[in-house]
Amino acid sequence: MIEYPLESFVFYRSFRDAIEEMSDADKLSTLLAICDYALYGIEPNLNGILPRAVFTVARPSIDANKNRRENGGKGGRPSKKTNGFESKNQRFSKTKSTETETESETVTETGENRADKPPRSRFVPPSVDEVRAYCAERKNGVDAECFMDFYTANGWKQSRGKSIVDWKAAIRIWEKRETRPKGGDEFADVV
Repeated sequence: MIEYPLESFVFYRSFRDAIEEMSDADKLSTLLAICDYALYGIEPNLNGILPRAVFTVARPSIDANKNRRENGGKGGRPSKKTNGFESKNQRFSKTKSTETETESETVTETGENRADKPPRSRFVPPSVDEVRAYCAERKNGVDAECFMDFYTANGWKQSRGKSIVDWKAAIRIWEKRETRPKGGDEFADVV
């Protein structure tokens, strides 16, 4: 329920344009009727035909804005649920995992901390040394610098535009490419 008096209301240019051709007395009574209705909820008692007609046309817009204000508290979008942090300036906490070489976020997509869901991991591009070490471990002959240049230039995206999730899996795909006979586009089969 709207509590009167309100501090403000929306006054449309169409209201102003509609009263332009009225006499000064009718302009004043129409403006005051619109203001009193919008701010105080007072039903107007207009005598002239034009003031009543203009108010009749303006009333649905005023009522719609009152409903929006009532439904949204003070207008605008409903407030979001809090994310459990003390202030808005605090950032999500991220922890570095040495096993998987990814960053884990302990906050879900809705911003809530959830103990029942595993933390999401976010891709972190490897260094050339990490790629070189992994390729040496697998003895696959993949050129680490070529691999890095290729995916860095593509923004660490696969051929279909999806983001790389596991760079080690991409290395294993390159291994398969390296063992195939050369001919045609050498990057055509790289995912």
